[in-house]
Amino acid sequence: MLSTEHLPAGTPSARSLRSRHSSRQRSGAGDPDEGNEPPHIHVRTPDGDCKFWLEPSIMLASNRGVRPHDLRKIEGLIFDNEQILKKAYDDRHSR
Repeated sequence: MLSTEHLPAGTPSARSLRSRHSSRQRSGAGDPDEGNEPPHIHVRTPDGDCKFWLEPSIMLASNRGVRPHDLRKIEGLIFDNEQILKKAYDDRHSR
């Protein structure tokens, strides 16, 4: 299990993963086709941004500039908080 205290500076914590997902969704930012996509989360870091599918399984959907080491840590945080993130997505999208 990953601990957020070991993350390098600039890597989002589990709390910021949740809040960034919620605020992005509320603001209407993102691709207009996102409503047709499976549940997912966007993560922005100082180096770039990435997107992970939450269903049918957690998987990297896209990456622009996030280093592999940071991707692994982000993926670990998503696995650790999978149910919270899915619930936030479902609540936002009335699923």
